[in-house]
Amino acid sequence: MTDSNNWELASSLDLPNAQQTAALNKLIEECAETIQAATKIIRFGWSNAHPSRVLGMRNNLGDLNKELSDIERAATALRAAAPFVRDFDNVEDQ
Repeated sequence: MTDSNNWELASSLDLPNAQQTAALNKLIEECAETIQAATKIIRFGWSNAHPSRVLGMRNNLGDLNKELSDIERAATALRAAAPFVRDFDNVEDQ
């Protein structure tokens, strides 16, 4: 699909449907959680973990990796619900 076809399809639909809205909300949630995980690394370090966590639980790096994985899954779900949203690998530098 070309950029103009993507734009025509997206603009002809205007507002997202229920499935697209749910996928967008999930992506927003995962982005917020990723921001929080990245901020904790800046404040406390990569290997730090909250003192209330049980030993062996994830540290800040583990949290970030989990959230990045969750973003990838949310983006995949969004592309399935809204096929005109392109895959990152297929986006050309503009």
